[in-house]
Amino acid sequence: MVRTAIAIGFAAISTYVLVSSFGLARPGGWPTAPALLPIILSSGLLVMAVTIGWKEYRTRSSAPLQASRKDDRSTRLAWMAAVAMTGGFYFILLRVLPFEVAAGAFLFGMLRFFWNKPGIIRPIVIAVLIPLTLAVIFQAVFHLPLPGNGSVVQSIRDWLALGV
Repeated sequence: MVRTAIAIGFAAISTYVLVSSFGLARPGGWPTAPALLPIILSSGLLVMAVTIGWKEYRTRSSAPLQASRKDDRSTRLAWMAAVAMTGGFYFILLRVLPFEVAAGAFLFGMLRFFWNKPGIIRPIVIAVLIPLTLAVIFQAVFHLPLPGNGSVVQSIRDWLALGV
């Protein structure tokens, strides 16, 4: 039941942000639109919410309902940890680190905490590739700055421009 509520909540939030984002002005076209990042992120969140809801529906229809207080407590603790990690990302890491490093550390922490698959290589690869991909798309393609204290991608571009 908790996962169903999570899926519905995420779907509602992402749908609201997605619809609201299309109403924002686009003074220089889509590459400079302030709604570009919210549209991309809310679309991804909507896909994830639908996936969570679908998996929960399939699990529920094939297995008997088994709820316990321990599961409810661990779910609450997981949500508290997620909120703390998100707050740390926005209020601490982005103030002192470049976006790519801060986002990579945040993703790695979230993946290690919530992903129940063994191994460390996959979370490392994901934590490196996703922030770098976002940085290249937003900085090199759309010429939009990212939050954070500097940028690894911009530093590399500057370094290459010097011919070093």
